[in-house]
This record gives sequence, structure tokens and C-alpha cells, in this order.
Amino acid sequence: MIFQRWIPGSIRPHLQRMYVDPAFSGARRIVLDRLMQDPQMEHVFRELLRFDRKTGSYYHAAQSRQPRHSADEAQLEAIVELLELVVCAATDRVAVTTFEEVSEKKQFWKGEAAWFRQIAQDFKRPAVLGALAIDGSPSAAEALEDLERLTRVADRLERFTTVMRRPDDLLVVDKHRGDPVVRAVQILISDKMERLFGKRLDGTAATLTGAALATKASPRASRSALTSQRLRKRRAST
Repeated sequence: MIFQRWIPGSIRPHLQRMYVDPAFSGARRIVLDRLMQDPQMEHVFRELLRFDRKTGSYYHAAQSRQPRHSADEAQLEAIVELLELVVCAATDRVAVTTFEEVSEKKQFWKGEAAWFRQIAQDFKRPAVLGALAIDGSPSAAEALEDLERLTRVADRLERFTTVMRRPDDLLVVDKHRGDPVVRAVQILISDKMERLFGKRLDGTAATLTGAALATKASPRASRSALTSQRLRKRRAST
């Protein structure tokens, strides 16, 4: 592949590996291409590879480092891990929700599950008695199999309700501001950078979000959402 002149030479082999990885084909490749073509990414790479003149270390040094890796290797691996998250989040188009929306959907799915179970129960006795196998309709065995499918769907819906977002989830916001997809992707990027580099770097997160989604993003989106989320966690622990 041909790299833009502003992509640092040290990271190009890592990007090349991403390009030949099947996990980053299809829709993910489109997002990866978008990142590698957007001139704003020059500022992202410059910021994450910037040195502290006083210490000689990276200004935003990678927080995790394998014993066998140098500081340079650790920094490049952290950047690649960040880019992988950016590509996946932008491709999946995850979106923020309010907890009220989560609760409403949870109750809806519970109601749907109960409805499927009731249908299965209502039809079970006629199926056993063969009343559903009249005038060319399916045999009793096939009818019972359909009723089992309904029950499995009900089970699946109920399982969905147990893994839905909780109030302290990163992507649960107090209220909607702007595009929910842009906000969610930016929150995930900021959180990832905090874990990788020890800082949220909301401005850089906004740049990455804008490049990945071909839109505009503001540092305020992740800053306000993550601050609110921390306040909710603090209240819940007291």
C-alpha cells in the first residue's frame, strides 16, 4: 500500500499488518482507509509520538509495557491497539443511550418474552391432541417443534435483558446531545486512551472520531459524558 507522507515511518509496518489482517477487511477496511487518508491524522500521530524534552520519554507514554519491549515498541503497540478500537467502534456504529431508554427496551423485551410463552402454552394442548394437524397443516410433531422455537426465542429475549447497559455503563448518558453514534465512538476512544496512555486526550479523541466517521466532533462530547459517568459511579458507591 502507499502511505501518505505524514504517516510516521515507525508505524507503517504495523499499519501494513492491519491491512492484510482479514479482521480488518470489508466495512472495517473502509474506515481504516478513511483514517489513513485524513490529513487530521497527522496531528494524532504527532501527539501520540511526541517526546517530553525534560525527561526524554514520550509525553503520553504507554502505560503497559512487556518486559522484552522497548519504550518505542510499547508506544507503537499502544497506538495500533487504539486504532483497532477506533476502526471497530466506527464500523459497528455503537450509540449512546439514556438509562430510561434502556429500561423501556428491557420492559418491552420482557413483555415480548411473556407473550411468546403464552402463545406456546395456548397452542401446546391442541398440538398434543393433534388438532393442529388438520387439512394439510403441519403434523403434531412439527407443530410442537415450532412451539419449542417460540420458547427458545422467549429465553433469548430474557437473556438480553440481563446483559443490557447498567446506569454506570460508559455509553449511558444523562441526556442526548448531538449525534448518539458520534458521541458513543468518541467516549470509547477517550476511555481507551486513558487506559493506554494515562490521559483521556479529549481533543485527540475528537479528531479520531471525526476522521473515522467522516464528520465533526467536539472534545466536549467525551469530556461531559465521562465526567457525568464518574459522578454516577461515585454516588452509587456512597
